[in-house]
Amino acid sequence: RTLSLVHAEDLAAGMVDAVRHPGAVGETYFLGSEQPYAWNDVKRAATAALDTWAVTLPVPGPLLGAVGTAAEAWGWVTGTHPPLNRDKTREIHHACTACSSEKAQQDFGYAPNTSLDDGVADTIAWYRAEGWL
Repeated sequence: RTLSLVHAEDLAAGMVDAVRHPGAVGETYFLGSEQPYAWNDVKRAATAALDTWAVTLPVPGPLLGAVGTAAEAWGWVTGTHPPLNRDKTREIHHACTACSSEKAQQDFGYAPNTSLDDGVADTIAWYRAEGWL
């Protein structure tokens, strides 16, 4: 299963480009990565940015919500906000969709500039600066 991701700067630039393009009026576009990513790609980028390692534990879809609930309960007990919670498990469950930005590329030249590794590293740095990690 794969998903499309986009860095906030690439998304904002794509939105500005769409607004400035007369042919985009009334159209709908998906602005994401040029290629879809597997969750293992995201894990690899995150563990590299965090300078750590991680073990992958496959969780069947029907149990995903229970895992998020348990993590959230543990966060409540410990007074922390776990990165994996019910909202995130819903996102994970439904985000396994790769969408195409081809229409935006053709219509107004949309092209994201941020690699997965750079985007994840930048996001983790932001989380740290905000005290979320």
